[in-house]
Formats: sequence, C-alpha cells, structure tokens
Amino acid sequence: MDLARAGASPEEREVAAAQVAQAEAALAQRQADLDELRIFAPMSGEISGRTIELGENVGPGAPLFTIVDLDQAWFTFNLREDLLAGLEMGDRLTIRIPALDREAEAEITLINVQGQFASWRATRATGDFDLRSFELRARPVAPLEGLRPGMSALIQLDR
Repeated sequence: MDLARAGASPEEREVAAAQVAQAEAALAQRQADLDELRIFAPMSGEISGRTIELGENVGPGAPLFTIVDLDQAWFTFNLREDLLAGLEMGDRLTIRIPALDREAEAEITLINVQGQFASWRATRATGDFDLRSFELRARPVAPLEGLRPGMSALIQLDR
C-alpha cells in the first residue's frame, strides 16, 4: 500500500518518459512517410489523362497525370497566309463549336508562322508560289460551358 501511495520511482518515470519520447519520434517518422505519399498538383484543373500504371515505381517530380485548366481554353486554327489579310492580334472572331451546337466570340491572341513543312505547294509552274501556313490562336471572350479539349471549332472568314 505504501508503494502505491508513493507512486512510481524516479527511475520508472525516466523510463516512461523515454518510451513516450521514442513513441513520439516513431509517430513523427510515420507522419513524414505518409506526407511523402501525398500527391500535390502544381495547378488547379481537371485530370485528363494518367501517365503511370498501377504498381509502377515513380520518383519525386515524375509526371503522374495530365491536368487541364478548362478556364484557360483556346482554339487553334491553321490558315494559309493569303487568308490572314486583315486579321490582327486582339481582333474578335465568331467561332462555331459543332459539339456544343453554339457560337461564341473569341479574341485572337497569337498569329505565328508554322514550320517549312506546313506549306501549300504551288500546283502550276506559271508564276505561282508556295504559301506558308500560320497558326492563329484565339481565346473565348466568355467561359464556354461544356467545352472540352480536342473539340472542333470552325471560323468563317469573309474573303
């Protein structure tokens, strides 16, 4: 009874304190291990593809998924250089998206020449010349509900 009233001896308290410290260190290590298993995306968006398979070993920084930011959508059109007359950066175009069965307004944000491979060869040898292709990129002026990467978009140029 006297032993119960006196409580644990100083040595027993030291052993118990050491065991608590050891358990806390083990818990901290397990938490660090768990934190390394978490995946953080570099941006907000929607997963559109997976680049790894179940059971694969990957290192830190390896790409696991393809993320698409649907708020940063754009349309890309490839035009012959003779169709560029009158088109400038900042111009607005009416674009038709067949999959959504609607039209939308988009602003031209890029006009860039394509590589030498993207040319239109002259079909006659009587003074005709090859035409280069240009990439025309346009962003929707307003968000488009239902727009997905890879959807077709059409423009009508009045020429």
